[in-house]
Amino acid sequence: MVLWLVSSYLGIPIFYYPLVVGLAQWLNLKDYQPLILPMMVVTVALTIVPSNVIAVITLDILKNPVIILPMGLLIPFTWFIALIR
Repeated sequence: MVLWLVSSYLGIPIFYYPLVVGLAQWLNLKDYQPLILPMMVVTVALTIVPSNVIAVITLDILKNPVIILPMGLLIPFTWFIALIR
């Protein structure tokens, strides 16, 4: 576990720095530092994306039934009522 944490802690900057510097060069920017925060936001957002549809279905059905009922039934029903009115 400790080895995994250390390798992750060291691996992220090793790949992140060339990504940001390369993007700055590709965009013909003189400084790479304005791209650090936006690229971090994009990186974190992409880590939240599920790997496949099965993972989404499993998460929805098994782990979040409290969220499924309002989001899957109540909100579409309210939208349908609003369309009729």
